[in-house]
Amino acid sequence: MTGAEILVAKATAKTVIALFKKWHAGYRLDKDIDEVFNRAFDRCPDVVMTACHKDRQFREMLFSLAISKSVDAGKLLEWATVVAAEVYDRAQVCQQLFDFSNELLDQCSVLKRKEAGRVPTVCADFKEQMNILLHGGRANQAAPPEAKQAAPPVYIPHRPNPLLRHYKSWLKQIEAALRTGAAVVNQLDVSQGVALHGQGGLGKTAMAVEYAHRYQDRYPGGVFWVQADQGLGQALAEVATNLGWPMPAEATDQQIIASVLPRLRTQEPKLVVLDNLDDKVVPREIETLPASQLLVTTRLSEVSVGQPVTMGLPTEEEALGIFLAYAGLEGQELSEAQQEAAYEVCRRAGFLPVALEILGKNARKVALVDLARALDQAVTQKSTVGTKGQELTIAAALAVTSHNYSHPRAKEALMHLAYLYPEELDKELLALIMFAGMGEDAPENAVDEAQAMLAALAEFSVVQPKPGGSGYTMHRLVQEAARLEDEGQKAGERVVMVLDAAINAISESGAYKNGYPLIPHLTHIAGLSTSELREDDFPSYYAMSGWAEFLWQSGRHQASDEILAKVQVRVAVAKGVEHPDYATLINNRATQKREQGNYREAENLFRQAMEIGEKTIGKEHPNYATNCGNLAGALESQEKYGEAEPLRRLALDIHQTTLGDDHPHVAIGLNNLALVLEYQDKFTEAEDLYRRALDIDKKSVGEQHPQYASHLNNLAGVLRAQGQQDEAEPLYRRAVDICLRTLGPEHPHTLGTQQNLEIILNEMKSRT
Repeated sequence: MTGAEILVAKATAKTVIALFKKWHAGYRLDKDIDEVFNRAFDRCPDVVMTACHKDRQFREMLFSLAISKSVDAGKLLEWATVVAAEVYDRAQVCQQLFDFSNELLDQCSVLKRKEAGRVPTVCADFKEQMNILLHGGRANQAAPPEAKQAAPPVYIPHRPNPLLRHYKSWLKQIEAALRTGAAVVNQLDVSQGVALHGQGGLGKTAMAVEYAHRYQDRYPGGVFWVQADQGLGQALAEVATNLGWPMPAEATDQQIIASVLPRLRTQEPKLVVLDNLDDKVVPREIETLPASQLLVTTRLSEVSVGQPVTMGLPTEEEALGIFLAYAGLEGQELSEAQQEAAYEVCRRAGFLPVALEILGKNARKVALVDLARALDQAVTQKSTVGTKGQELTIAAALAVTSHNYSHPRAKEALMHLAYLYPEELDKELLALIMFAGMGEDAPENAVDEAQAMLAALAEFSVVQPKPGGSGYTMHRLVQEAARLEDEGQKAGERVVMVLDAAINAISESGAYKNGYPLIPHLTHIAGLSTSELREDDFPSYYAMSGWAEFLWQSGRHQASDEILAKVQVRVAVAKGVEHPDYATLINNRATQKREQGNYREAENLFRQAMEIGEKTIGKEHPNYATNCGNLAGALESQEKYGEAEPLRRLALDIHQTTLGDDHPHVAIGLNNLALVLEYQDKFTEAEDLYRRALDIDKKSVGEQHPQYASHLNNLAGVLRAQGQQDEAEPLYRRAVDICLRTLGPEHPHTLGTQQNLEIILNEMKSRT
């Protein structure tokens, strides 16, 4: 780190105790223990400062020592290695954690009172664990048995295509380019790379698949397929999931990247395929992987990596070979008329391999002469409506194919699939889209019907099955051509409507993990937004705003920022910067700044939103109450509790007046006011407010909702602060139980509530 970064990190590290007190309101740390940890942090190594600065979970794990709770040093080491991966390797992290454990134990000598509890004991245990991890165990420990050599990790989400033709020359070029410098690849600190360029539909991905499967034995470090157009965090999450690698639950983009990349930083030769890169710059995290060969597929003419291999269209003879292979006519005797018709199909298809595959599958059911005639008519018809280039070729091929589908709704299904992320198409989502809202008309076997539609499309290679029956993929050119058939974007609007309803329901329940499979589709559809001049352009900015919030709550911060930026520009142009909708967007962006720790910037944005709201909707509107609460939150984050309290009271008054006393927002308002009072040690008033919030929760969201668990946890905290542990303990237990069932065991809210329960159990044990 730079000197400035070290100062920032050290300042953050020194506030660990203050942060813990804030998260667990009412906790009073023994003053001697407080002194021990403050002095230890003054002398702590850089890695501890870095990890504390970057990650709350690391801070909480480390601070467990201050509350007499033993730490799993191995788990702490692994997490610190993930968090600090960009700066330190595992050996450095281990050494510096050991140094910190030694410093911590030395500082324990200043403890003067028995009331300090088990802190010196757990610190001594922590140092011993770190000593074992650093030096490989005690001298008298037997050496572990030699581990069996594990197979290299390989993730390639596509099967090789047995009917692929004209690939040998391209594979030879790819291999030659990747072999450049291969003899010294183990000594390199940067990737050796090849960028596979070319227009859409040439088969770049198919070539990469063929190379990866054919030569995977050359890479003892593994083969990793990274879907570049998903964003690095989402793409690496897919790699980790398919290889069975553990990841932090509810992780953000950066946490995913920090968790997965260390596994790719081995010194064994490895292949990384970066598929469908749409940026000229390769992500630095990928480009700088050691001992790596990088194979990029892209439509761009230039990217910042190694040697380009520029693919072109096949020759007429090569195109004929591709078409006949897919038609099942390879090597067969053809009449002169059949041969001329086959050549005509190839010419009309522009020699484009993806079109030749679709048309070749048609030739298995339609005579060549008839197919050539139908294709000629389709090209002529599509040309009259302005379609040209590759889209014309594919649109004509799809028009010919639409008459041959085995399912009557296959073409309709295709228009809906054309809006989804093309690498993640499945029957469950298609069934939801096709039959949602149809009530009694929806068939009982909706999923089977959706599968039949997908199978009908796959028969002609319009979609492609994924390995292991895990769903389907679709070529992006096919999607673009299929969207041309969606008059008025009716199918697209239906897709947005169904996804939006699903995301709203998931967000209302608080079970965000249930929506993770939808994330690629949300970001893909948002990327289809090309116009920023009209508020009603596809997709609606109302839907995109909700998706941005869901993505933020799901840890996909980069994708959330990108969508909000699109929405903000569209609303500013369409409605002006003093419109209530623009104020809402400012609020959303400010909320993100606050959650990122940019409290001052967040405060300024919230004040701007309040000013707009005061002019447009007035001070009695529920949205103005939201503005008040948001500004109060930013002030509380800066410990300006006296300024925040009147804003919390105003927000609560507005909600009670406009929404009624039993609305869930009133319960949240009561809880928020109670928190700011609790921070000021006004425990009696806070307790009453928490109980009123729980009463409303029972009638509105129910007793199994995460909100109810959160309010239980807060009531327990204020009771504990008043010394009423016996009453607080069962509330913590109920809150933990609800969180486990609704959020899962690894969610931060679950972990925080469990930690509160452990703290109070330790206190009760010490008391007895």
